[in-house]
Amino acid sequence: MKTKNIRSRLGLPDCIGQQGFGVLELLVFAAIFSVIAISFLSILVVVTRIQVRQIGASQVNKESIFLLQVIQRYVESSSLVDMSTGPPSTSTLTLRMSSSTLDPTKIFLSSSTIYIQEGASAPQPLTSPRVTIPSIQFTKYSNPPGHDSVKVFFTVAFNTQNITQKFDRSYVTAIARVSAATFDSNLFPLSNNLQIGSAGQQW
Repeated sequence: MKTKNIRSRLGLPDCIGQQGFGVLELLVFAAIFSVIAISFLSILVVVTRIQVRQIGASQVNKESIFLLQVIQRYVESSSLVDMSTGPPSTSTLTLRMSSSTLDPTKIFLSSSTIYIQEGASAPQPLTSPRVTIPSIQFTKYSNPPGHDSVKVFFTVAFNTQNITQKFDRSYVTAIARVSAATFDSNLFPLSNNLQIGSAGQQW
């Protein structure tokens, strides 16, 4: 009652306290909403960044496995690894093949892309524009009387200009050249085994 009289003497309205409390509530609500919105936005940015990085990692792994499989298949089926033995390494792998249409087969790096050239045909890319190959190194090792082997070292990077989305991985492996078994023309089948040469020589 005394407070009301004081307000009346000072010429203040009775609802000033209620108006001030309403503005305070609005400010608190705005602050809480801002914090929640910023939190959700931060979570969205982090999730998006993780998804993009996973896409980059998946692409890098997929293309790396394909590249390794191709190099392994050609090295194992080659007749000769036409390179100097030991270091220094080179960015071009030259293989001599038994087929005249495939001889020689070259796997090389050009403009951050790995290419393969079979015989006189035009080079074909082994990696897509979604990744880049900063470097690749081939090193030949000889172990007589065993077959030659090729050490392969390369790096595959996801092709993006966004620093936060960059992803790269390096691979190193050794592939031995394996020759397929060949048989003479006098090998022919029997009912329960194989016979070579005369009837008395069975295998």
